[in-house]
Amino acid sequence: MGISSLYLAILSEVFPLEVKTKMMNFGMVMFWLTLITTTLLFPLIPRWCSYLLFLSIQTICFIILFKYLPETTGKTLQEIRKIMVDEEPKVEIKPATNAEALLE
Repeated sequence: MGISSLYLAILSEVFPLEVKTKMMNFGMVMFWLTLITTTLLFPLIPRWCSYLLFLSIQTICFIILFKYLPETTGKTLQEIRKIMVDEEPKVEIKPATNAEALLE
């Protein structure tokens, strides 16, 4: 089953109301494209390789979701939007310096 059963829950939790419908439609299209591709590719690759391929895809998806998806338990849509949109960048961006400042 994998991560394919989670996409609707993730999309409905994370996106604001203005774009939720469009993103749900996009998610549904991507789900079906992935399903069709999987159905077509599965018979063409050796049995052991297919499991390794799908295991690696699931692992990559898990790492990405674990790292970038915010915790939404007990939060309103407005609070989630603030986390996703208004949050300060996690990486500090320093302004460019000129060569003279580097020499000092």
